[in-house]
Amino acid sequence: MRLIFKILLYTLVILSSNLYAQKPLTTTGLNIGDHVPDLIFKNTENFSENQQRISDFKGKLLILDFWATTCGSCLAAMPKMDSLQKAFKNQIQIILISDRETMPKANAFLKAFKNQEIKAAIEGFPKIYNDNRWTQYFPYRSVPHHVWIGEDGKVVAITNGFNTNKKNIADYLAGQVNKMQLKDDFLYDKFSDLILKTSVFKPTYSSAFYPLIPNLTKDLFLVDSLKGEFSRRIALNTINSMAEHFYFPSPIYGLKLPKFMGYGLSVWGGRRIIYEGGVMSKLFRPRDKSFYNQWQRDNMFSYEITLPLTAKSMVPEIAKSDINNYALIKYNVEISEREIETECYVIKFNDISRLKSKYEELTDGVDIVSDTLLKVLNMPFENIYSKLCFLLENRKPIYISKIPNDHKSVLNLPQGFADLSGLPSRPVVFENETSKGKFDLEIRGNLRNYKELKGLLASKGINLSIKKKPVKYLSFRDLSE
Repeated sequence: MRLIFKILLYTLVILSSNLYAQKPLTTTGLNIGDHVPDLIFKNTENFSENQQRISDFKGKLLILDFWATTCGSCLAAMPKMDSLQKAFKNQIQIILISDRETMPKANAFLKAFKNQEIKAAIEGFPKIYNDNRWTQYFPYRSVPHHVWIGEDGKVVAITNGFNTNKKNIADYLAGQVNKMQLKDDFLYDKFSDLILKTSVFKPTYSSAFYPLIPNLTKDLFLVDSLKGEFSRRIALNTINSMAEHFYFPSPIYGLKLPKFMGYGLSVWGGRRIIYEGGVMSKLFRPRDKSFYNQWQRDNMFSYEITLPLTAKSMVPEIAKSDINNYALIKYNVEISEREIETECYVIKFNDISRLKSKYEELTDGVDIVSDTLLKVLNMPFENIYSKLCFLLENRKPIYISKIPNDHKSVLNLPQGFADLSGLPSRPVVFENETSKGKFDLEIRGNLRNYKELKGLLASKGINLSIKKKPVKYLSFRDLSE
């Protein structure tokens, strides 16, 4: 259970937003430099006095940590927040605000909570519950949401949780102003259309990279039938992530998926990637988050493309060319496809008609895979492909270099598609193309045992073998080495 909890927390941490800028962009509530009203705290717990207000903390840096019991990244950060409070003692005061939950609900959650370190940290802080005045002054859509209020009662920062760290607090207390990211959860409402479409002259075909636009995180996929145009935006992303989006096959552009001799199954498929040389330090975010703001300004982009609707299928090839050229200009990194002959799991469906679905009356299909069960009912054929890959292939990236080890370049490296045990991980190659319609495949047993899995698949008319085959990889190679 502890491992599952850590995985869930890690997943939620990754999903937390990472936004930019420190000039106020919010349209409601208080902004940077505004004076905070001298509010009396309501629905409080663990305060030193029964009734306290903002002015009682004059002379301290007051940090309001908006959180929720349902927020994994909030919970995971609590021990860090506790250590910051202890490190800076009376110079700062961290207050937890769960303005959308009642005290009894939060306390019931904490009573049942198993992680004692996180539980103790939360219980030690002064807390405010179920008081929507705070949302009016500091509106947000996602937590953690941190508000810094200076010794003079003015708003110093509105930011994500990762910016509340020892370096930024120490710098502030020393009189140094760090350019932290402003967390503006409402900015994407201001970019409801493509940037190119806001210009006076509307191009019929165009593609462009934009440097980091603060808080713009909304991707767009637009089909304008009246104008006969197709547009796509990939927002706030890295060059390598953009490359993965366009290199790995996706049906959204109207393309037929290949025979799966390649490296992707669908938009949700795993990735076969090679990183060569020092490219990792150029493309991946630093683990030390005190460097992250600058790294984000240098390495996060938005990409947009607009072209005639009849040319929608050309988007991946055009975008790949754009991304390759920009990677060379920006990083001196070559992006290419490489075919490598390697030992693979080869799967052949002897008679696909045997797998035609018998459950067409189901409104929803079933799609499950585990160490002991593979169950695909009334689903597209691609789902069978992806589940077999999940069992057989751990598509972690291959690194052909020494990963840098200095404090700036200790990297948050991408995770593998699955962390498997039992079966050796090999690329999966299919000798059949996909078929249209809905299909069923259900097997039960020890699916991590090759001999047993081979027999179970054979009973369904599917042959599993191990052979050497050419397999495509997406390669990122640093040409400066």
